[in-house]
Amino acid sequence: MVPAISYSFHFGYGVPYSVPHFAGVFLVQADGSMVFLTPGEAAAHPLLSGNRLFPEGLARTYVNAYQYHLGVANKLFMHQDQIQIQDVELEDEEMESEVNQQPFLMQTAEGLKWFVSAEPYGESHGIFKIFLVDSVTGAIDLYELPGAETLTGPVRAMDYVRRANPVVDWSRFNLVEPLPFVRDNTLHWKVAVIPKDAAGIAYQAFVDSRNNNVFAAETDAEVSAFVRGEVRPAAAAIPAGTATEQQALFRQIRTRLRELEEMVDRLESQATTP
Repeated sequence: MVPAISYSFHFGYGVPYSVPHFAGVFLVQADGSMVFLTPGEAAAHPLLSGNRLFPEGLARTYVNAYQYHLGVANKLFMHQDQIQIQDVELEDEEMESEVNQQPFLMQTAEGLKWFVSAEPYGESHGIFKIFLVDSVTGAIDLYELPGAETLTGPVRAMDYVRRANPVVDWSRFNLVEPLPFVRDNTLHWKVAVIPKDAAGIAYQAFVDSRNNNVFAAETDAEVSAFVRGEVRPAAAAIPAGTATEQQALFRQIRTRLRELEEMVDRLESQATTP
């Protein structure tokens, strides 16, 4: 299944411009033959039921166009109520141009949605608008946060994962795929921590977008427990606690880190052994 985009052409103030539209999809059969389906036909097709149809790039284009909703002059000079889509740049030296771009595909009670978080114009790295684009019809829902409320976005969430584990040698690990996850009506960012050689996942971290608490899950059981809301109270974030409790926590973290580094060393040794 391949989505198709068409364009309609217009004139405004004597300037020609084009507007992209979702034209439909090409359904490729096993024998290589193709059939074109309009958006309505694709949504009703039994093979495509429940699948994402609306193009990812077009969803981003539509959301990005919100920058112009108060006019071109505002976009260029005043920047009132102007958005910027937050993209996470990967810091691996071997992947200098890699960017984890939005939108993110998100499962909701109403089906699959393209999720786009937007920050205000400038260097805030905080969410103030969330766009949900229906992955079938392209219908857009906009959630605007109250003026006094700002949620942590994917860029800042990566920083909080690093801060929650200050003794980690981050030159040996990458933070990848900050994905949105909603639990108890609260937006979290799920971040995977992997070794530089991408040999498996060291652990996964969930960042609460309201208070920046970080929960680290090392096993599938811990991930499932967090998703179901069965998180151990002490594991939701690094607690203040007493000095003794903090030292015990630091010792536990150092032990886990040594285990992770030993695992990386073993994997590197296996990779170099002929």
